[in-house]
Amino acid sequence: MKGCLIALAIFVVIVVLFVVGIVLFVKSKAGDFESMRIEIEEEVKEFSATADSQDCLDEALSRLPEGGDILSNARNVVFLGKCLEAAEYTSGFCDDVPDEDKIGVFKSGVWRLNQCGANNPNLQECQKLWGQVADFCSERKGN
Repeated sequence: MKGCLIALAIFVVIVVLFVVGIVLFVKSKAGDFESMRIEIEEEVKEFSATADSQDCLDEALSRLPEGGDILSNARNVVFLGKCLEAAEYTSGFCDDVPDEDKIGVFKSGVWRLNQCGANNPNLQECQKLWGQVADFCSERKGN
C-alpha cells in the first residue's frame, strides 16, 4: 500500500511539473503567437481581396511541401480557415464535401484521405487542410 502511495505521489508531481512547464512555455511564446496571428490576418486580408474559396485552398495546398515544422503547418491551417471566411465563395465549392455530423464523420475522414491521396508525404497536414474545408462547408450548410 505504501509503495502505491509513493508511486501515485511521484506521478502527481510529474504531471504538475509537466503542466507548469507547458504554461511557462506558452507564456514565454505569447508574443510570438500574437505576432504570428497578426501576420496571418494581414496576409489573409491581402490575399483574400482578390481570391475566392478555391484560390485559398490552392494556395494552402501549394504551401504543404514547403512547411515541415509544426508552426508553419499550423500557420497554413489557420491561413486557410481565415481565408475561406474572408474570400468570395466559389460557387459549388462545398457541393461534394460530406457533412460532418455524427453519421458523416466516417465519410468525411475517407473523403479527406481521398483528397490527399494515400501516398502523400504530408498526409496528416493535408488532411488538416481538408478538415478546414469540411468545417467551412459545414458552417455554410448550417450543420
